Amino acid sequence: IVPGVILGACLILMSLFLLRKDKVKLDKRKPSSSLEKKTALKEAFWGLMTPIIILGGIYGGIVTPTEAAGIAVIYGLFVGLFVYKEIKLSDLWRILIDASVGSAIVMFIIAFASVFSWVLTTSHFAKDLSVQILSLTSNKIVILLLVNAILLVAGCFVDAASAFYIFLPIMLPVIRQIGVDPIVFGVFMTMNLAVGMTTPPVGLDIFMASSVAGISLKEVSIKVIPFMIASLIAVGLVTFIPILSLWLPDLLGIK
Repeated sequence: IVPGVILGACLILMSLFLLRKDKVKLDKRKPSSSLEKKTALKEAFWGLMTPIIILGGIYGGIVTPTEAAGIAVIYGLFVGLFVYKEIKLSDLWRILIDASVGSAIVMFIIAFASVFSWVLTTSHFAKDLSVQILSLTSNKIVILLLVNAILLVAGCFVDAASAFYIFLPIMLPVIRQIGVDPIVFGVFMTMNLAVGMTTPPVGLDIFMASSVAGISLKEVSIKVIPFMIASLIAVGLVTFIPILSLWLPDLLGIK
């Protein structure tokens, strides 16, 4: 949560900086009335209950994360069918097929990545590579910068799920050797892969944004650079200030 807040704050500050730099005038709108606020809350209530059900069930010890996901799907289906009425019974077959195809793709990726991870472990490749990295330098800061750079580049070419299975067994021994908490590593690994997916010229999110917005790939790549810089600042803060990632888990006693 805290790293996410930091990332959001960096992006907000960058947005404000760009607005002032480009002297963009924002349209002022009237404050929402009490009736509008109540109406919006009423319409959003069922959607807002989803994270409450998931997190409440998990942290309350009522269900496992997998069970919470299943309950959330059933709840979402109920809300879509009977509350918002945006889903028809005739749509269920198509929805199930689309979900099955999407899940199958992910499962194939995870399956082959798991085999690759097993090969790396049993062949001692990960251990040998970690020894080679540590032989280059014993400076903790240099090693962290190197690991961040590798993960950032990986995020440009590989989706996050596959990258986790490929790079986790390789990088984790190095991280443990230099005394970095695995939680901190998990956080900045996730952030690096996310930033990598928005990094020009080959970040996967760049192509998606170009398609959705209907603008050229070049224009998207140029516009995203300031926000990429803001994201890298957040990654640096999380990497070199471990308490930002560890404070909340320590407070909740879930470390």
